[in-house]
Amino acid sequence: MKNLILMLLIALSFNACSFKQTTYTLNKYTIKYKSQNEYKTINNSIIIKKPTINPIFNTKDMLYSTKEYKLQAYLKNCWSDLPSSIIHQEIMNAFDKNNLFKTTLIYPNKSKATYQLDTHIYKIYNKVENNNTYAILNIKFELYRKNKLIDTFKYNRLSKNSSNKPYSFVVNENIIFNEIIDDLSSKIENSIKN
Repeated sequence: MKNLILMLLIALSFNACSFKQTTYTLNKYTIKYKSQNEYKTINNSIIIKKPTINPIFNTKDMLYSTKEYKLQAYLKNCWSDLPSSIIHQEIMNAFDKNNLFKTTLIYPNKSKATYQLDTHIYKIYNKVENNNTYAILNIKFELYRKNKLIDTFKYNRLSKNSSNKPYSFVVNENIIFNEIIDDLSSKIENSIKN
């Protein structure tokens, strides 16, 4: 009887190891500014304020929608940081790379900048519709000169992804972001010159 109980305990201990919970590796994604456009440097400084963002979208969860007004998060895919932080950093990088302004400052900064760029992110998600997916980015920029609003730039982009995979969404979101920043830089240059 003792041998039977001992054998039963040994068998259960080996089987208990197979009840471990399965773990998943999270895929972390980001948005990167890659354009090489350079502009004639304006002898002024700009301060880039941290973007305001619709709180629903300011999460590391990568969101998608199959129905209007219903958002869900991918289980194994997420942003590397909050979208507001990623986009803020990449706008800073963009203005550093394109040399549009002599100095690019991060808000808050004690230095007085001639210009200020405010960013408002309304939507950033993957829309699933009729077996197709679309990257969505809805963003607005406000350009101030010495605390006076001089121009507003709105972008509401929807672009079809090459596949229904989350990675395709991230690639397309990067393309959209780069197009927006290039267009924004060009429009800011024209706005300041006029």
